[in-house]
Amino acid sequence: MTNPRYKNLTYTREHPFVYDTVWTIALALNRTNEILKSSRVSDGRMRRLEDFTYDDKEMANIMLDSLANVSFFGVSVNIKTNLFFFFRLLKICMCLFCVPK
Repeated sequence: MTNPRYKNLTYTREHPFVYDTVWTIALALNRTNEILKSSRVSDGRMRRLEDFTYDDKEMANIMLDSLANVSFFGVSVNIKTNLFFFFRLLKICMCLFCVPK
């Protein structure tokens, strides 16, 4: 990085993890979207990602299931086979999908 505008940028060992996390969440949301397009939830209605609310446990379960089925070779690890990465990511997603109290 010899360009002057990059002189104040730093790199940490967390950068690859963050990159893989963003890709994992994007792939999980894409899979969730495909599931929602092709099925109805328990109330019989079709749902979209935009319909998600924090008290919608059924859609949160679909999202978490989609997350559990993401598989690709990431920058930091093989996403499907690395349990440490998966549990770390699951902790982040649980915070995102939890019902605020």
